[in-house]
Amino acid sequence: MKKIAAFLVVASSMLVAVAPCLAQSNYPNRAVKIIVGFAPGGLNDVIGRLLAQRLTVATGQTFFIENRPGAAANLATEQVARSEADGYTLLLTSSALAIAPSLYPKLGYNTQKDLAPIIQIGSSTMLVMVNPSATPITSLGELVAMAKASPGKLNYASAGQGSPTHLASEMFKRVASVDIVHVPYKGTGPSLTAALSGEVQVLIDVLPAALPMVKAGNLRALAVTSEKRSTALPNVPTTTEAGFPGYIATSWYGLLAPIATPKEIIAKLNSEIAKVMNSEDMKQKMLELGAEGTTSTPQEFAQFVQAETTKWTQVVRAANIKVD
Repeated sequence: MKKIAAFLVVASSMLVAVAPCLAQSNYPNRAVKIIVGFAPGGLNDVIGRLLAQRLTVATGQTFFIENRPGAAANLATEQVARSEADGYTLLLTSSALAIAPSLYPKLGYNTQKDLAPIIQIGSSTMLVMVNPSATPITSLGELVAMAKASPGKLNYASAGQGSPTHLASEMFKRVASVDIVHVPYKGTGPSLTAALSGEVQVLIDVLPAALPMVKAGNLRALAVTSEKRSTALPNVPTTTEAGFPGYIATSWYGLLAPIATPKEIIAKLNSEIAKVMNSEDMKQKMLELGAEGTTSTPQEFAQFVQAETTKWTQVVRAANIKVD
Protein backbone atom coordinates (compact mmCIF):
# COMPACT_ATOMS: atom_id res chain seq x y z
CA MET A 1 0.00 0.00 0.00
CA LYS A 2 2.88 2.34 0.85
CA LYS A 3 4.38 1.74 -2.61
CA ILE A 4 1.04 2.46 -4.29
CA ALA A 5 0.58 5.65 -2.27
CA ALA A 6 4.09 6.80 -3.13
CA PHE A 7 3.46 6.05 -6.78
CA LEU A 8 0.24 8.09 -6.72
CA VAL A 9 2.03 11.04 -5.14
CA VAL A 10 4.76 10.97 -7.81
CA ALA A 11 2.23 10.54 -10.60
CA SER A 12 0.09 13.42 -9.40
CA SER A 13 3.19 15.62 -9.11
CA MET A 14 4.12 14.77 -12.68
CA LEU A 15 0.61 15.66 -13.87
CA VAL A 16 0.80 19.01 -12.08
CA ALA A 17 4.13 19.73 -13.77
CA VAL A 18 2.93 18.63 -17.20
CA ALA A 19 -0.38 20.55 -17.08
CA PRO A 20 1.13 24.03 -17.68
CA CYS A 21 3.19 22.64 -20.58
CA LEU A 22 0.09 21.17 -22.16
CA ALA A 23 -1.74 24.47 -21.70
CA GLN A 24 1.12 26.33 -23.37
CA SER A 25 1.31 23.90 -26.30
CA ASN A 26 -2.44 24.32 -26.87
CA TYR A 27 -2.26 28.12 -26.71
CA PRO A 28 -4.49 29.85 -27.52
CA ASN A 29 -7.52 27.80 -26.51
CA ARG A 30 -9.79 30.77 -25.73
CA ALA A 31 -10.23 34.43 -26.64
CA VAL A 32 -7.21 36.76 -26.44
CA LYS A 33 -7.65 40.42 -25.49
CA ILE A 34 -5.40 43.09 -27.02
CA ILE A 35 -5.57 46.34 -25.06
CA VAL A 36 -5.01 49.61 -26.95
CA GLY A 37 -4.34 52.75 -24.92
CA PHE A 38 -6.07 55.07 -27.37
CA ALA A 39 -9.64 55.74 -28.49
CA PRO A 40 -11.23 53.85 -31.42
CA GLY A 41 -10.43 55.18 -34.88
CA GLY A 42 -6.80 56.15 -34.31
CA LEU A 43 -3.90 54.47 -36.08
CA ASN A 44 -3.04 52.25 -33.11
CA ASP A 45 -6.63 51.06 -32.96
CA VAL A 46 -6.92 50.47 -36.71
CA ILE A 47 -3.66 48.49 -36.86
CA GLY A 48 -4.73 46.49 -33.81
CA ARG A 49 -8.05 45.54 -35.36
CA LEU A 50 -6.44 44.51 -38.64
CA LEU A 51 -4.00 42.32 -36.72
CA ALA A 52 -6.70 40.85 -34.46
CA GLN A 53 -8.86 39.88 -37.44
CA ARG A 54 -6.01 38.03 -39.09
CA LEU A 55 -4.84 36.31 -35.91
CA THR A 56 -8.39 35.08 -35.34
CA VAL A 57 -8.37 33.43 -38.76
CA ALA A 58 -4.84 32.06 -38.34
CA THR A 59 -5.33 30.52 -34.88
CA GLY A 60 -9.03 29.65 -34.85
CA GLN A 61 -9.45 31.58 -31.60
CA THR A 62 -10.87 35.08 -31.20
CA PHE A 63 -8.44 37.97 -30.82
CA PHE A 64 -10.22 41.21 -29.96
CA ILE A 65 -9.42 44.84 -29.16
CA GLU A 66 -10.29 46.59 -25.90
CA ASN A 67 -9.74 50.35 -25.93
CA ARG A 68 -8.48 51.89 -22.69
CA PRO A 69 -7.64 55.52 -23.52
CA GLY A 70 -6.28 58.02 -21.04
CA ALA A 71 -3.08 59.32 -19.41
CA ALA A 72 -1.04 59.03 -22.62
CA ALA A 73 -1.71 55.26 -22.78
CA ASN A 74 -0.31 54.74 -19.27
CA LEU A 75 -3.62 53.37 -17.95
CA ALA A 76 -3.66 50.64 -20.58
CA THR A 77 -0.01 49.79 -20.01
CA GLU A 78 -0.48 49.48 -16.26
CA GLN A 79 -3.55 47.28 -16.76
CA VAL A 80 -1.57 44.82 -18.87
CA ALA A 81 1.42 44.94 -16.52
CA ARG A 82 -0.88 43.88 -13.67
CA SER A 83 -2.76 41.21 -15.66
CA GLU A 84 -2.34 37.47 -15.34
CA ALA A 85 0.71 36.33 -17.29
CA ASP A 86 -1.03 33.64 -19.32
CA GLY A 87 -0.93 35.12 -22.83
CA TYR A 88 -4.60 36.10 -22.88
CA THR A 89 -4.09 39.81 -22.18
CA LEU A 90 -1.71 41.69 -24.49
CA LEU A 91 -0.77 45.33 -25.03
CA LEU A 92 -0.55 47.02 -28.40
CA THR A 93 1.78 49.90 -27.65
CA SER A 94 3.45 52.77 -29.47
CA SER A 95 6.39 55.12 -29.08
CA ALA A 96 4.52 56.65 -26.12
CA LEU A 97 5.89 53.69 -24.13
CA ALA A 98 9.44 54.98 -24.56
CA ILE A 99 8.50 58.56 -23.71
CA ALA A 100 6.48 57.89 -20.55
CA PRO A 101 9.29 57.02 -18.09
CA SER A 102 10.98 60.42 -18.43
CA LEU A 103 7.73 62.42 -18.34
CA TYR A 104 5.87 60.56 -15.59
CA PRO A 105 8.14 59.70 -12.63
CA LYS A 106 5.30 58.02 -10.70
CA LEU A 107 4.17 55.44 -13.27
CA GLY A 108 2.27 52.44 -11.96
CA TYR A 109 4.54 50.09 -13.88
CA ASN A 110 8.16 49.58 -14.87
CA THR A 111 8.60 48.76 -18.56
CA GLN A 112 11.62 46.49 -18.08
CA LYS A 113 10.42 44.75 -14.92
CA ASP A 114 6.70 44.37 -15.70
CA LEU A 115 6.42 43.85 -19.47
CA ALA A 116 7.72 41.22 -21.87
CA PRO A 117 8.30 42.40 -25.47
CA ILE A 118 6.75 40.17 -28.13
CA ILE A 119 7.31 41.87 -31.48
CA GLN A 120 7.52 45.21 -33.25
CA ILE A 121 4.91 45.35 -36.00
CA GLY A 122 5.32 48.70 -37.71
CA SER A 123 6.54 52.26 -37.84
CA SER A 124 5.50 55.59 -39.31
CA THR A 125 7.86 58.34 -40.29
CA MET A 126 7.24 61.93 -39.30
CA LEU A 127 7.30 64.86 -41.69
CA VAL A 128 8.89 68.27 -41.26
CA MET A 129 6.36 70.60 -42.91
CA VAL A 130 5.57 74.23 -43.63
CA ASN A 131 2.54 76.00 -45.05
CA PRO A 132 3.45 76.96 -48.65
CA SER A 133 0.98 79.86 -48.54
CA ALA A 134 2.58 81.31 -45.43
CA THR A 135 6.29 80.88 -46.20
CA PRO A 136 8.50 80.54 -49.29
CA ILE A 137 10.62 77.82 -47.62
CA THR A 138 11.13 74.81 -49.91
CA SER A 139 13.85 72.81 -48.15
CA LEU A 140 15.01 71.83 -44.68
CA GLY A 141 18.19 73.81 -45.22
CA GLU A 142 16.18 76.95 -45.98
CA LEU A 143 14.09 76.42 -42.85
CA VAL A 144 17.17 76.16 -40.66
CA ALA A 145 18.77 79.19 -42.33
CA MET A 146 15.67 81.30 -41.72
CA ALA A 147 15.41 80.13 -38.10
CA LYS A 148 19.05 80.99 -37.45
CA ALA A 149 18.69 84.39 -39.12
CA SER A 150 15.68 85.24 -36.92
CA PRO A 151 15.88 83.32 -33.61
CA GLY A 152 12.53 83.00 -31.85
CA LYS A 153 10.55 84.38 -34.79
CA LEU A 154 9.26 81.08 -36.19
CA ASN A 155 6.64 79.01 -34.35
CA TYR A 156 5.91 75.29 -34.44
CA ALA A 157 2.74 73.47 -33.43
CA SER A 158 2.50 70.24 -31.44
CA ALA A 159 -0.30 67.97 -30.31
CA GLY A 160 0.35 69.04 -26.72
CA GLN A 161 2.98 69.35 -24.01
CA GLY A 162 4.97 66.12 -23.82
CA SER A 163 3.39 64.63 -26.94
CA PRO A 164 5.53 62.72 -29.46
CA THR A 165 5.26 65.66 -31.89
CA HIS A 166 6.49 68.03 -29.17
CA LEU A 167 9.49 65.83 -28.41
CA ALA A 168 10.29 65.27 -32.08
CA SER A 169 10.26 69.03 -32.66
CA GLU A 170 12.50 69.70 -29.66
CA MET A 171 14.90 67.05 -30.90
CA PHE A 172 15.02 68.81 -34.28
CA LYS A 173 15.82 72.11 -32.55
CA ARG A 174 18.75 70.47 -30.77
CA VAL A 175 20.15 68.78 -33.88
CA ALA A 176 19.78 71.88 -36.07
CA SER A 177 20.76 74.34 -33.29
CA VAL A 178 17.79 76.61 -33.92
CA ASP A 179 15.38 78.59 -31.73
CA ILE A 180 11.78 77.95 -32.82
CA VAL A 181 8.94 78.69 -30.39
CA HIS A 182 6.65 75.89 -29.23
CA VAL A 183 2.88 76.43 -29.51
CA PRO A 184 1.04 73.46 -27.95
CA TYR A 185 -2.48 72.49 -29.08
CA LYS A 186 -4.95 69.96 -27.73
CA GLY A 187 -4.37 67.12 -30.15
CA THR A 188 -3.20 66.38 -33.67
CA GLY A 189 -6.29 67.84 -35.35
CA PRO A 190 -5.93 71.33 -33.85
CA SER A 191 -2.18 71.42 -34.51
CA LEU A 192 -2.77 70.54 -38.18
CA THR A 193 -5.45 73.22 -38.38
CA ALA A 194 -3.02 75.76 -36.95
CA ALA A 195 -0.45 74.90 -39.62
CA LEU A 196 -3.04 75.00 -42.39
CA SER A 197 -4.34 78.40 -41.27
CA GLY A 198 -0.88 79.93 -40.93
CA GLU A 199 -1.08 80.40 -37.15
CA VAL A 200 2.27 78.61 -37.02
CA GLN A 201 4.94 78.29 -39.68
CA VAL A 202 6.32 74.83 -38.87
CA LEU A 203 4.80 71.45 -38.02
CA ILE A 204 6.39 68.06 -37.40
CA ASP A 205 3.81 65.29 -37.35
CA VAL A 206 3.32 61.66 -38.30
CA LEU A 207 2.86 60.91 -41.99
CA PRO A 208 -0.57 59.19 -41.69
CA ALA A 209 -2.11 62.31 -40.12
CA ALA A 210 -0.57 64.82 -42.53
CA LEU A 211 -0.42 62.89 -45.80
CA PRO A 212 -3.81 64.05 -47.22
CA MET A 213 -2.85 67.73 -46.69
CA VAL A 214 0.58 67.20 -48.24
CA LYS A 215 -0.86 65.46 -51.29
CA ALA A 216 -3.43 68.25 -51.67
CA GLY A 217 -0.65 70.84 -51.61
CA ASN A 218 -1.89 72.54 -48.45
CA LEU A 219 1.27 71.59 -46.54
CA ARG A 220 4.77 71.23 -47.97
CA ALA A 221 6.85 68.29 -46.73
CA LEU A 222 10.50 69.31 -46.45
CA ALA A 223 11.84 65.97 -45.18
CA VAL A 224 10.87 62.64 -43.68
CA THR A 225 12.44 61.84 -40.32
CA SER A 226 13.09 58.15 -40.97
CA GLU A 227 16.28 56.44 -42.12
CA LYS A 228 14.74 55.63 -45.52
CA ARG A 229 12.44 57.57 -47.82
CA SER A 230 8.74 56.89 -47.46
CA THR A 231 6.95 54.77 -50.04
CA ALA A 232 4.03 57.20 -49.77
CA LEU A 233 6.22 60.26 -50.56
CA PRO A 234 9.20 58.93 -52.54
CA ASN A 235 10.28 62.39 -53.74
CA VAL A 236 10.67 63.82 -50.24
CA PRO A 237 14.25 63.49 -48.92
CA THR A 238 15.19 62.06 -45.54
CA THR A 239 16.59 64.37 -42.89
CA THR A 240 19.98 62.72 -43.45
CA GLU A 241 19.83 63.48 -47.17
CA ALA A 242 18.82 67.04 -46.30
CA GLY A 243 21.98 67.49 -44.25
CA PHE A 244 20.87 66.56 -40.73
CA PRO A 245 21.96 62.94 -40.15
CA GLY A 246 21.50 63.09 -36.38
CA TYR A 247 17.77 63.57 -36.62
CA ILE A 248 15.74 60.32 -36.74
CA ALA A 249 12.25 60.31 -35.18
CA THR A 250 9.57 57.74 -35.92
CA SER A 251 6.32 56.61 -34.41
CA TRP A 252 6.28 52.83 -33.94
CA TYR A 253 3.95 50.02 -32.87
CA GLY A 254 4.47 46.71 -31.10
CA LEU A 255 3.03 44.14 -28.74
CA LEU A 256 3.96 43.23 -25.17
CA ALA A 257 2.66 40.88 -22.48
CA PRO A 258 2.97 40.69 -18.68
CA ILE A 259 6.58 39.92 -17.73
CA ALA A 260 6.02 36.38 -16.41
CA THR A 261 4.28 35.15 -19.57
CA PRO A 262 5.85 31.78 -20.52
CA LYS A 263 8.55 32.02 -23.18
CA GLU A 264 6.80 29.35 -25.23
CA ILE A 265 3.71 31.56 -25.50
CA ILE A 266 5.81 34.62 -26.35
CA ALA A 267 7.55 32.60 -29.08
CA LYS A 268 4.27 31.33 -30.50
CA LEU A 269 2.76 34.83 -30.56
CA ASN A 270 5.88 36.19 -32.21
CA SER A 271 5.70 33.52 -34.91
CA GLU A 272 1.98 33.95 -35.64
CA ILE A 273 2.14 37.75 -35.66
CA ALA A 274 5.23 37.73 -37.91
CA LYS A 275 3.35 35.57 -40.43
CA VAL A 276 0.52 38.08 -40.48
CA MET A 277 2.80 41.11 -40.82
CA ASN A 278 4.83 39.45 -43.60
CA SER A 279 1.73 38.68 -45.67
CA GLU A 280 1.30 40.78 -48.80
CA ASP A 281 -2.22 41.68 -47.70
CA MET A 282 -1.08 43.15 -44.39
CA LYS A 283 1.91 44.91 -45.94
CA GLN A 284 -0.44 46.65 -48.37
CA LYS A 285 -2.88 47.60 -45.60
CA MET A 286 -0.06 49.16 -43.59
CA LEU A 287 1.13 51.17 -46.59
CA GLU A 288 -2.41 52.42 -47.18
CA LEU A 289 -2.39 53.69 -43.59
CA GLY A 290 0.90 55.50 -44.16
CA ALA A 291 2.90 53.01 -42.10
CA GLU A 292 5.53 50.39 -42.83
CA GLY A 293 4.97 46.87 -41.55
CA THR A 294 7.90 45.35 -39.66
CA THR A 295 8.78 42.27 -37.63
CA SER A 296 11.39 41.49 -34.97
CA THR A 297 12.40 38.92 -32.41
CA PRO A 298 11.38 39.62 -28.79
CA GLN A 299 15.02 40.35 -28.01
CA GLU A 300 15.35 42.83 -30.87
CA PHE A 301 12.19 44.60 -29.80
CA ALA A 302 13.42 44.80 -26.19
CA GLN A 303 16.68 46.40 -27.35
CA PHE A 304 14.80 48.80 -29.61
CA VAL A 305 12.47 49.95 -26.81
CA GLN A 306 15.45 50.52 -24.51
CA ALA A 307 17.27 52.56 -27.16
CA GLU A 308 14.16 54.65 -27.83
CA THR A 309 13.64 55.22 -24.10
CA THR A 310 17.22 56.44 -23.74
CA LYS A 311 16.86 58.74 -26.76
CA TRP A 312 13.66 60.42 -25.61
CA THR A 313 14.85 60.70 -22.02
CA GLN A 314 17.78 62.76 -23.28
CA VAL A 315 15.43 65.02 -25.25
CA VAL A 316 13.06 65.52 -22.30
CA ARG A 317 15.90 66.40 -19.94
CA ALA A 318 17.71 68.68 -22.40
CA ALA A 319 14.51 70.60 -23.20
CA ASN A 320 13.35 70.49 -19.55
CA ILE A 321 9.91 69.28 -20.63
CA LYS A 322 7.35 68.97 -17.85
CA VAL A 323 3.75 67.72 -17.84
CA ASP A 324 1.03 68.18 -15.27
